[in-house]
Amino acid sequence: MKFDIEWLQKDEPEQRTDLFYCEGYQHSPVCIITGGSRKVLISCDGEMRIKYKYGGETFTLTDYWDLLEHDIKRDIDLNRLDYDNYIDNPWFAAYDITNGYDEDAGWETYEDIGFVHDNLDEMILRVKYYITEGKYND
Repeated sequence: MKFDIEWLQKDEPEQRTDLFYCEGYQHSPVCIITGGSRKVLISCDGEMRIKYKYGGETFTLTDYWDLLEHDIKRDIDLNRLDYDNYIDNPWFAAYDITNGYDEDAGWETYEDIGFVHDNLDEMILRVKYYITEGKYND
């Protein structure tokens, strides 16, 4: 089956970790995958709050823009973060939007497929399986 991916960010990011898609405490649409007659939205949900110490100061990073401001631009840069200081974290979630999707209306317009992951490539593979087989594969 052929799949199309519509990126809802400016460009497809090189980063594959959920932290780079978090836009604060909210539902942040990442992309829509279409295959056959089915459409699935992948979004970054949840909250990111990371205590980051740099130059004798402590910062609280809550979104992608905070990461960029502190020169954390790639997945490998995440190694500088102390994972014991995560207050919470984001995750990728998948929603079936075959029957419509209204970003402003929110959750009422889509069906939660019921699986999450912290890596975008893995989430895309799971969504493609869902679209092909009509069910979730763990």
